Amino acid sequence: YTSSREETGLCQIYNLDSDEKTELVLEENCVMDMFATDTGQVILNTIGYNDLLSLEIVPMYVQAIDATTGQTIWKNQYDYENSFDSSSYSYVKSAVATIGEQEVPIVVFNGTRTVYELNLETGEEINRVSMGNYIQRVILTRDGNYIHVATADGKNTVLLTDPNESISDNTIDICDENIMLDCQISAGVLVAKTYRSPDLIVMKLQQDECSIYSL
Repeated sequence: YTSSREETGLCQIYNLDSDEKTELVLEENCVMDMFATDTGQVILNTIGYNDLLSLEIVPMYVQAIDATTGQTIWKNQYDYENSFDSSSYSYVKSAVATIGEQEVPIVVFNGTRTVYELNLETGEEINRVSMGNYIQRVILTRDGNYIHVATADGKNTVLLTDPNESISDNTIDICDENIMLDCQISAGVLVAKTYRSPDLIVMKLQQDECSIYSL
């Protein structure tokens, strides 16, 4: 994809086998994140460049694109809250979750303080969860059943993608003194970085990426 401050964003999808290119004009000109699914969709969230620099509540668009035809499958609009003290960023992920007894393809993304879960095929909202602070990272586990939400106040909260179930004691403090900027989980290990610190915080998951973790 490409984006421009002057013009509407453009998504370009290349078929590496045939060298064919598909183009689609996006809703806004700043692409925050994108995710290509295994079933042929591309999910993007976009915000206008001027809106991204403002200190107001602005529209953010999330849309699903057919990677073969370039056609928009669905498109939704959400509020994105800008603030002078926010270093939040918006991420989008997709996986197949088990909700009830059904396997449901989902999209998970975030605003500055809210995590959203949608049905990948229809764009319909499955769930939304408001967090107590600015969201720095959203991680959807490979099995599609857990969402890790890292917030600027140094906490990591684990959510279930099934809105009918919940986890008790699902939040742990990663750092108390500094603002958390980012974290990642890989191979059962969580690594976090805090503001103006040269140190990395490393925590080992109890079992795997779907579990609460401990030092």
